[in-house]
Amino acid sequence: PNVITYNAVLDSFAKVGDVEGAVRWQKLIQDANLQPTELTYASLISSAARNRDRAGAVAHLEEMLASGQQPSLVCFNTVIHACSRHGEEAKKWLQKLRECKFQPDEVTFTSLIDGCAKRSKPKQAAEWLRIMVAEEL
Repeated sequence: PNVITYNAVLDSFAKVGDVEGAVRWQKLIQDANLQPTELTYASLISSAARNRDRAGAVAHLEEMLASGQQPSLVCFNTVIHACSRHGEEAKKWLQKLRECKFQPDEVTFTSLIDGCAKRSKPKQAAEWLRIMVAEEL
């Protein structure tokens, strides 16, 4: 089997919320001397975020960056959403997104705005909307 086959199994664990199972399959990918792909990390990040495991989502993105794998905008947006209730941390990942030559999109800003709403920060939510408009999104 190749990494695509392993990713399909890993993603099936991720989609049912079995984060530990997904991580086990990541280890099996590495044990088979295969390189995890963007899809491997995207599944791990998404699974952690869906399970409200902010630290896990962040750790998987950091591991991805350290491995030299180029994250997608979706990976960054998922981590920003997971961190959105922790304002400064979400802003840090927005900055990192830009450093990786991505432009934030509607999903990015909606996550930031939603996080402000959940933290009872309407002025910050309005500021993110102002920035979004200024960036012509």
